[in-house]
Amino acid sequence: MVAGLIGLLAAIAPARAQNELLVLNEQRTVTVYPRGASGDSAPVRSWSVVGPGAALAGIAVDTAHGELFVTDSTDDSISIYPIGASFAPAPIRVIRGPATGLAKPSQLAYDAAHDQIIVLNGDTPSITVYDRGATGDAPPLRVIAGASTGLVRPVALALDSIHDELIVSDAGQAVVNVYARTATGDVAPVRVLAADPAGLVVDGVAVDPAHGELMVIRGAARELAVFPREATGAAPPLRVLVPTTPEGFSNVLLDAVADELILLDPGSGFAAQPAVLAYARTASGAAAPLRTLAGFSTGLVEPRALALSGAPPPATTLAASVLPSSRSVAVGQTAGAFVTIINTGSTAAFSVGIAPEPFGPATITYHTTSCASNALVGAPNQPVDIAAGEAACYAIFVTPSAVFDPLDVTFSFGGTNTLPVPVIHGVNTFLLSGAAGPTPDVVALVATAGANGIVDVPGIGATGAFAVAVSNVGISGTVALTTETGDALPIDVSLCETDAAGQCLAWPSSSVVTAIAGQLDAGTAGTSTYAAFVTASSGFAFDPAVTRLFLRWRDAGGITRGGTSVAVRIP
Repeated sequence: MVAGLIGLLAAIAPARAQNELLVLNEQRTVTVYPRGASGDSAPVRSWSVVGPGAALAGIAVDTAHGELFVTDSTDDSISIYPIGASFAPAPIRVIRGPATGLAKPSQLAYDAAHDQIIVLNGDTPSITVYDRGATGDAPPLRVIAGASTGLVRPVALALDSIHDELIVSDAGQAVVNVYARTATGDVAPVRVLAADPAGLVVDGVAVDPAHGELMVIRGAARELAVFPREATGAAPPLRVLVPTTPEGFSNVLLDAVADELILLDPGSGFAAQPAVLAYARTASGAAAPLRTLAGFSTGLVEPRALALSGAPPPATTLAASVLPSSRSVAVGQTAGAFVTIINTGSTAAFSVGIAPEPFGPATITYHTTSCASNALVGAPNQPVDIAAGEAACYAIFVTPSAVFDPLDVTFSFGGTNTLPVPVIHGVNTFLLSGAAGPTPDVVALVATAGANGIVDVPGIGATGAFAVAVSNVGISGTVALTTETGDALPIDVSLCETDAAGQCLAWPSSSVVTAIAGQLDAGTAGTSTYAAFVTASSGFAFDPAVTRLFLRWRDAGGITRGGTSVAVRIP
């Protein structure tokens, strides 16, 4: 399993783009500099945004796909450009139209772990979320809006990928509201920080999950106040960085790799030029900046927002798997599964834990376990450090409190110095159903030739095979095994139940029906074994996250009572 996870991670690792600082200037230009630029340095390139709008408001970067997102608050749009754009590029695509819900969009963030764009809207105070590939008059995936949200005049946004939270500074009430990343509708924030006790103003915001800190620009002086990440109410700041000009700061960006804060000084015409200032992350008081980018040659004109392109990824990267990948239990009964998290990076991963995405009526806890014996160790919901190149093992326990149909539950696996593990359905998700009473509960494990969860098909027209073993820990019943693919793969699959020697009991077909005893009523879990034969009808590119074959055991009512999957490739 460990070898298979490392292979999967290598296969989906994103490419690294150039290492640059991008500045969005309100008057329709983007100026691009080397990451450490200072003095009166000219940009390495500068380009104009073509379009009917007059004011650009927010910028975000998707390094993996080489894209740049820009909001225009006057024509209510998000334009997507290549990161390396120059001169006056045409956008790759534009999100614009009445169904989008965009209304004077301002700041935005890109959620790399979930491939989504998160946008603040000022005209109808809201947060709208879009698929990265959205175009045209695409409706949002989610909308946070309404009286309960506390949104009045949202002005700045930060995404905490480690704790799955959205941090929004709201100038209408001089507060910072924090929402669950997956929140939708008229929901209250999970906590509220009165960042400016005088109630004057708040502006740019950033979060540092690795050090547990929240940075917000506040007050008449537009200073930078740093709070504990989970601060609420009128909590005092840990430290305050005082600007050296009357204009103060207008936006803040955390450079976690260089351990620096990058701040914008908007300037005030010819009297005070705009500047980009870099400070040590822990700077306070009237500390001098480490460097200042300012002057006529810089091309800075009413700078509004900042982004970093191609920042090296954290030195520590995680991969995760869940086994078994499917359970079906009655309301009030607990379903368990084991999780392995591997640190494939070069440094230790700190406080690595598991958080479920909100999905429905169930309670979820986890324990660390012994990787050798699966015995529980430690307290519930206690994260652990994972040394470089090592693995940690966990058990998750899910207890439905109401009936619900099978749902593929996703989790956030991460630590304080890592990004969350990308979601791979069938690898690190958990297909769960809550039934009104006991049901068959088929636990399935796959065995492939390479013991890596990948079935190799030798070529077009050729056939690869793998084996499956199941155990029914629910009640006795009849289940039908069928298959489906996650990406319309050009493959044909035939199945058969096998004997102790691995020989088919009947001619392979597209489905197999099995009557299987259950542990809950028969006293002993019934077992069965199968063989699956995969034939490719044409070639396809291997992507273990999507070129997957899913096996499903369904009861007489067509409800999934067990499942597993393998990746498919043509070597």
